[in-house]
Amino acid sequence: MEYTAEQRAALIISECRKCTGTDPYEIFLTVAKKDFVRMQAPSTTSLTAPAS
Repeated sequence: MEYTAEQRAALIISECRKCTGTDPYEIFLTVAKKDFVRMQAPSTTSLTAPAS
């Protein structure tokens, strides 16, 4: 699923609010890494596409 910039920002903000760490930089870094990995994952359509 492709996310718009607004959707990604909302996801990042909500994930940051869930974290209980004390260092804002570390919280953002952790959430940004998760977002990067999620965006690099193959989409579900490519997993179900027939092999050529």
